[in-house]
Amino acid sequence: MLAVTGIIAVAIAASITFSIGIQRSAARNNDVNDGDQGAYIDYAQNLQRSADKVVGDRNRMPVFPYLLALSTQRRASIEAQYPEAKRVSVIIGIATIVVVGLWALRRMGATAAVAFVLIWAFGVVMFKATTVQADLLFYPLLAALGYLLLGLLRSPKVLTGALVGAVAGIAHLAKASVPPLLILFGLVALAASLLPERSTGWTRERRRSTVGTVATVFFVFGLTVLPYARNSERVYGNPVYNVNSTYYLWYDNYDEVLAGAKSHADGYGRFQLPADEVPTVQRYFREHSPGDVTSRVGGCLIRRIRGLDGA
Repeated sequence: MLAVTGIIAVAIAASITFSIGIQRSAARNNDVNDGDQGAYIDYAQNLQRSADKVVGDRNRMPVFPYLLALSTQRRASIEAQYPEAKRVSVIIGIATIVVVGLWALRRMGATAAVAFVLIWAFGVVMFKATTVQADLLFYPLLAALGYLLLGLLRSPKVLTGALVGAVAGIAHLAKASVPPLLILFGLVALAASLLPERSTGWTRERRRSTVGTVATVFFVFGLTVLPYARNSERVYGNPVYNVNSTYYLWYDNYDEVLAGAKSHADGYGRFQLPADEVPTVQRYFREHSPGDVTSRVGGCLIRRIRGLDGA
């Protein structure tokens, strides 16, 4: 009884503190152009106007804009919609706390679950909830995907593999960062299936089950993202087209992006650049030394660290 009372008291105190933290975070985050927040709102408004015709520039994935579109007013300005978009983001953040809490209660004891939820709420949600970005939606999906993939390695099942493939597809449509994790999973499963039984303890039956499960994961993942990939192929000529990896990554800074690709934009996310100005990986490494690349990567890491600690 004393433990339950303590947990309730902690939950109440945490809720009050969290509410204050959210309000302060919202007050600090008042620039709709910071972190491409306005671009997400614009995407959502375009979906409201003609969801069946919107393709986008493949800079942002569609799941989060679709959620924003449920409350976005298509005729309002982006600045006017900003407060409402932040409220939607806060609701998503609170929903993730509930889902994470329910999962933690099933997998951990009550005390550990409370600690886990507090870490998620105060370590991530409080800082991200008032930012109109896909991160709060993507992080739990990615964590759930990693957990499920580990479960498949321990106990491969085709039906579970289908569920995992669908989760992977939804996570990818929230933020295009899932394929590396899936490839790693596939390589680990393949390696374990090829190693001798005395090294892994895997029977022939388990090897077959693992191969079938991995194939199912990739098949259902492909089905889930297929409409998106087909639209990319139709509009951009590449089913895995992404404006960042195709263009922006190969510029040194955003000023070069503005002077290069964006100065030749056609309004539909495509860039009509002269052939000798198209940024490519070959051109980038031809014009940059290893020291240039190291300096750029190191500078990005330093800026990230400074951004995390508020410096």
